[in-house]
Amino acid sequence: MAISPMRPTTRCALVLGMWSLGDVAFAQTPRLDENLTTPRSMGLGGAAIAAATGTSSLYSNPGAMGLSRVYHVDSTFLYDPTVDRWALGGAVVDSTRSVGMGLSYVYGHTGEEGRDNHDLRLSLALALTEGVSLGATVRYMNFGGAKSTNTHLGPSYGGVTMDVGVAFRPWQFLSLGA
Repeated sequence: MAISPMRPTTRCALVLGMWSLGDVAFAQTPRLDENLTTPRSMGLGGAAIAAATGTSSLYSNPGAMGLSRVYHVDSTFLYDPTVDRWALGGAVVDSTRSVGMGLSYVYGHTGEEGRDNHDLRLSLALALTEGVSLGATVRYMNFGGAKSTNTHLGPSYGGVTMDVGVAFRPWQFLSLGA
């Protein structure tokens, strides 16, 4: 028994129906959190710890930076209308040698809360072997809150932190990270 091909109107209706389901993404949160990511990390639902190479590794796993030989320059602009939040920044990563380095800076402001923030990251990654890389990120952040009636800052935090990450790629199709 031969199967007849779909009519053009049926194909069109099927494509439009599937396309309309695209706005139902359960991995997305209704409000953006304080931690910055790249569009690639957002597309992976924030689970880019093992797959983040290039500038994405600055925000998720510095060890993964050493798994590929790339030179990436990115700029970031983010706007969240739910809280009138915007952020502007940039990043550069050079992992063309056995030791990779990355630098990023992002300035952001949340209008509803009156919060200004600065996020500066410096990362180093060392490719131990072809599929194993170790990295570290030093991060300076300063997230200030709104001024209260006595001119003191509201809820805020700041300081220096350090993250360490490792990435392991035993085969080209499998990446593991911690």
